[in-house]
Amino acid sequence: MPIENAEIMKKFFRLKSEFRKSIKDKDKNVDKEFLKVIYIESSKFIKEKIVEIENKIERVKNGQPENEEEKEAYNWSKSNELKQKEIGNAYKKKQDKESIDSYKQLGAKVQALRAKSSIEKTEDHFLVKEKILSAEEMKTIISNHELLKIH
Repeated sequence: MPIENAEIMKKFFRLKSEFRKSIKDKDKNVDKEFLKVIYIESSKFIKEKIVEIENKIERVKNGQPENEEEKEAYNWSKSNELKQKEIGNAYKKKQDKESIDSYKQLGAKVQALRAKSSIEKTEDHFLVKEKILSAEEMKTIISNHELLKIH
């Protein structure tokens, strides 16, 4: 839910920026009136955020979630302690699985890159052409050292 009064936010951020500039400027003193304006605008911004959060909490409590996480929070809040632990553990497992899947995909990409590099480039490498290393030795080096760039 966006903050209802965007003008308050714009004014708050403008004043915050001016406040920071005035602090950096050692010759300029910050007067009490300016600090009062900063305080008032900050409190308006904070109140808007509180209303936004309270509205979100009410939606969740009333079973009107806007997204999957709010739905999970609603289910969690309506369950007993044991069920809350189950829901929390299920959510953690879901997050862990997504992380593991992402890691596996990245690992597969790295392995594919290593295999491609070792197959395509070893015969063209200077050390192989000069017969300092065999193509097989070069494949081993390339497949185990991703940072080795062959041009």
